[in-house]
Amino acid sequence: MSEHKIRALVIDDEQDALTRMKYILDKFPEMYVHGYFSDPNDGINAATETHPDMIFVDVEMPGKTGFEVVREIRQDGSDPYVVFVTAYNQYAVKAIKAGAFDFLLKPVDMDELKEMLARYYQNRQQPSKTTHPASPDIHLPPKRIRLNSRSGFLVAELDKILYCEADGAYTKIFLTGGKMLHASTYLADVEKLLPPSDFIRISRFHLINLNFLSEFDRKNKQLTLSHAENTQKLTVSRMYFDNIKNI
Repeated sequence: MSEHKIRALVIDDEQDALTRMKYILDKFPEMYVHGYFSDPNDGINAATETHPDMIFVDVEMPGKTGFEVVREIRQDGSDPYVVFVTAYNQYAVKAIKAGAFDFLLKPVDMDELKEMLARYYQNRQQPSKTTHPASPDIHLPPKRIRLNSRSGFLVAELDKILYCEADGAYTKIFLTGGKMLHASTYLADVEKLLPPSDFIRISRFHLINLNFLSEFDRKNKQLTLSHAENTQKLTVSRMYFDNIKNI
């Protein structure tokens, strides 16, 4: 084994997630994974014995959360770069407070992992940051959100979401390029997953991406979202009028 390889551990109670991580990490020759653990305690023991450079750990696991796992590993003397891997991006802020190096959303994307490794090497080259792996470079806000669907789940890239529309207990997510995703999630719950700096409510039924806002007609209380050759006009309700007026 090359001394330059990144020695890692993966801890996740979901077997499918472990299989996915193994498939992806096997694509990176610079990675050497000591083990994949579905039991958090086994992962803690392995970290104590091997002192890995990096751990990938799920947040929600039976018995111990990922935050508790990291705390115990550090108490035992190891201080690896911590990458939380979870399906729920609402844990992102807590991950920062826990001293995480990065935060990846399931299903893990190979390009995002590649970007994380590039930041890892850059971080290692900066002496001011080598005393502790915790870094403000954590990749936030997340690029994607995961939402339940009728048959499983779907993943939406934030920078491709034009707007979201309530559809009873469901939400229609309209994307650039004319595609539409149908999530089995209330619009209010979708809103909680989106960064408020980019997404705002304009009515009980609509939530827009401000990055595509091109025009606002105060008189008719109507706004226009534009992308390439496509435009979409939506009505702003009186209750949410200030959201637009104060931009």
